[in-house]
Amino acid sequence: MTIRTDYPHQSLRLWTSGEKPVLHVWLGYTPVDSDQRKNRTFILLSVRRPKIPGLLELAWPLLAKFTDRVLGEDREIVEMEQVAYDAQGGDWNQEVFPAIIT
Repeated sequence: MTIRTDYPHQSLRLWTSGEKPVLHVWLGYTPVDSDQRKNRTFILLSVRRPKIPGLLELAWPLLAKFTDRVLGEDREIVEMEQVAYDAQGGDWNQEVFPAIIT
């Protein structure tokens, strides 16, 4: 499994064998307020259809539960990061390394 974050996008890919992933979840976050505290989340779920007919339809509830769990964990992490950002009064890295970040 590979999870990659390229803000404001995130992707999760899962391989069982071969070069192509069997599951690819892409998330995009678009801020909806000027403070960028709230966002709209866009999700694209791509699943390679198995060779056994009907297996994907049977597995779909589990796939939905899995992606909901991943999104829930991601939401918790983002909320904790926001609390930490607020508690420290901003981004300390920007003060220490302004030429690198900007």
